[in-house]
Amino acid sequence: MAKAKRAAFEELTKWKRFTIVPDPKSADLIFLFSANRYLGDYTTRDGPDERPVHIEFTYFNVLDPRTGQSLWGDYDREGSWFVGSSTKDLIDELREMMEADVNPTERQAFLIRHHISKAATDTGK
Repeated sequence: MAKAKRAAFEELTKWKRFTIVPDPKSADLIFLFSANRYLGDYTTRDGPDERPVHIEFTYFNVLDPRTGQSLWGDYDREGSWFVGSSTKDLIDELREMMEADVNPTERQAFLIRHHISKAATDTGK
């Protein structure tokens, strides 16, 4: 998942919407990339997720650093060889959604487009 960190830093730097800070305690949002589904335990967990993992999915959650609540999340199922590109795709999806949020019609089209494509490719595993 080190590829996710590098790819996220690169994409967020290019986007220029967020200021990246090294200390999560001073952040307004936490961007969490993982190979495991988020369990809602960011504020109660001591350290990194220690669950064993076979990288089949790249999960991305935007978290409230004070409550640990996931404000938005999605995943990409591409496997360990594509963690970097999956990370970039997920950030692009967030960016597209945030920019479409200005126009309700664009937002609805975005949500429908992404819901249909996820449902068509998700086998439920």
